[in-house]
Amino acid sequence: ACAPAEERTAPADVPDAGAGQGPAPADAPVAVDPRAATNADPGFPWGVIVTNSFCYDPALKRLGRLPGGTVVAWTGKRATPIGEVADVYVMRNREWQPNRRALLVSDLILFEGATYAETDPSQRDPVIDWCAAYGKLEQLRADAAKASSGPVAGNPYQQEYDAAKTKFDSVQNEVNAVMSKIRWSDTHELPGGLRERGELMRRAQALRPLQNDARRAFLEIEDKYNSWAETEGRKRESSSAASDRALRMKMLEEEMERLRPAVQSVVPGI
Repeated sequence: ACAPAEERTAPADVPDAGAGQGPAPADAPVAVDPRAATNADPGFPWGVIVTNSFCYDPALKRLGRLPGGTVVAWTGKRATPIGEVADVYVMRNREWQPNRRALLVSDLILFEGATYAETDPSQRDPVIDWCAAYGKLEQLRADAAKASSGPVAGNPYQQEYDAAKTKFDSVQNEVNAVMSKIRWSDTHELPGGLRERGELMRRAQALRPLQNDARRAFLEIEDKYNSWAETEGRKRESSSAASDRALRMKMLEEEMERLRPAVQSVVPGI
């Protein structure tokens, strides 16, 4: 997980050897975090929505969607009829919302330990930006798929795409969970001590080829799926609208690739 910002304590007051020789220099300006919340941090570990996802109330009534890159503070996880969910507080427009919500764990990157306010922005912000770009890219892909609906038959790659995505998501979720525990154990004692940490390390190593294979298979079918959707979509759009969307998609893909090294240093395998 993003490592908490290093704690610093103010040094004890020391008499100024130059006292009485003129005014002390002005304090250096304090850097302001442009993404800091304007109200108090909830005090729980933070996370981020990977891509546009359904949001629920605590009783699992669907409330709508939240975009990729939305920051949350999570209070815990629980099994439900719709799958494992995390109970969260959501930050919108730099303000923590008062009502608790629920999101599928599979739609989130969750960090252990540090709160959003404690996390180093240099580690935090690339993850948020990558997820935000992913959410926008997925919306544009959905728009392209919608444009190809109607008289044209459905995407012939839909079934393969769904199966490959489900498999990749399953492996990736386990990788995220294992790596999160390993990072936690860097600074904390696991219930099972060194034995549990060793088991986690071995599991992470075993998951690596499975993760690579699942990603490769998903990316292959995703290319076919998107190519078909975009081609058929252009038949129902003006050439300028299709070109504009294609350009925006390309820019988002390039942004994600630019951010990927920084993101992978915090969330390996993403």
